[in-house]
Amino acid sequence: MKKKFLILSIMMLLVTMFLSANVLAATITSATVTITPSKTEYKSGETIEFTISLKDLTASSGILGLGAYIEYDSNLLTLEPTAKGLSGWVDADISEKTHRFITTKNSHSANNEDILKISFTAKEVTSDITTSVKLKKIEISNGVEYDIDEISSNNITLKKETPTTPEKPPVDEGDKGGNEGNQGEEEKHQNPTTPTNPNTPNNPTNPTEPTDQNTPDTPNDNTDNQSTPSIPGTSNNSNNNSSNNDSNNSSSSIPQLGTNGVLAIIIAIIVIIAVIIFIKIKIIDKKIKRGN
Repeated sequence: MKKKFLILSIMMLLVTMFLSANVLAATITSATVTITPSKTEYKSGETIEFTISLKDLTASSGILGLGAYIEYDSNLLTLEPTAKGLSGWVDADISEKTHRFITTKNSHSANNEDILKISFTAKEVTSDITTSVKLKKIEISNGVEYDIDEISSNNITLKKETPTTPEKPPVDEGDKGGNEGNQGEEEKHQNPTTPTNPNTPNNPTNPTEPTDQNTPDTPNDNTDNQSTPSIPGTSNNSNNNSSNNDSNNSSSSIPQLGTNGVLAIIIAIIVIIAVIIFIKIKIIDKKIKRGN
């Protein structure tokens, strides 16, 4: 019984000494953490990537964990919620409120090693402006914690977007003339003019169809001022027309009447005949009375 207790005590002492040796060996003397942008100028809507790296590590072994707070201008940048792990480091979720992250690695890291890549989206700006991203309260560990106060990235510039207007192609003089000609043709098509008939007078008078009754020629009040329009088979000379009219008027014994004049004559004749018949009837009636 005493031998078993003694053996167990010796084993516990050896384990304690072994653990103490490992703790004493896991020390970090110095280390540098950097955050580097992928480029220096960005436009609105572009993705901005920053790489977090370990450099200048002086320790008995590499580190196994890293944690920090991200500080940035939320008016200019939008932080993506997950950081991508590099070189065997696991992806890190970023707190929406505190912007803190923690990442680990299954094996000790090497010196000068990339650890994480965090991403932002550039917001729209009204003028070119510079900004940077910081890591604060950085903690690295290989079993013993080593603290770094803060680090800052190089400045990046967010560029204002300027709208570009497409340039108009130069117009060739020949094309310009052709375009003007085409424009003139289009205007003609849009406002067509009615072609004039050179054989048609401005104020044509339609000749009346010949009737059985002779109608008197109506005098033309404008014969002295304008020429009489030509009618097929007649002369355009106004003097000849006037002489022909005079000869026709002199040869006619009865003035030619229109349809209304003929109707008036017929009515007048009927009235006269009716009066004559009425008078004869009265005379006959008187003779009959006298005879009785």
